[in-house]
Amino acid sequence: SEVMKRLSAAGYRVAPQWRVGAFRIDMVVEGDGRRLAIECDGDRYHPLERLPEDMDRQSVLERMGWIFTRIRGTEFLRNPDHAMKPVFEKLQLLEISPNGAPSEAPAKKQPPGDLIERIIRRAEELRAKWSASADAASRRHREPREVPQPDPAV
Repeated sequence: SEVMKRLSAAGYRVAPQWRVGAFRIDMVVEGDGRRLAIECDGDRYHPLERLPEDMDRQSVLERMGWIFTRIRGTEFLRNPDHAMKPVFEKLQLLEISPNGAPSEAPAKKQPPGDLIERIIRRAEELRAKWSASADAASRRHREPREVPQPDPAV
């Protein structure tokens, strides 16, 4: 992709279609023991109507420690330099330098794929449970309640 070419030309190590458990990240820039996930929106792989699903996936990965930045395809086509500016700023903020050392520091290694998949499944189960609880609580608050009436015989 053009985004990858620009990052590579700037000296960054870029890996396409980075696999994390059952998910894939469009591309990951890595160096100096850190990583930045980059998602490109609005192309054939990430049409805007799938954005809510993509954001859910991103939320799960962010809870696992991933840091993301997103690039809008239409913005990139109109003005690539302007679209790339926030990406380079984020890389600088994260102190990921061009030609930085590979991300193999022991503290930064990814857990095994099966562990990640179990964590993701459990997170989805909890989210579904919380959503069901919230729906039930919402229905209880909408239903009319019987108010006890005083006993006229007393």
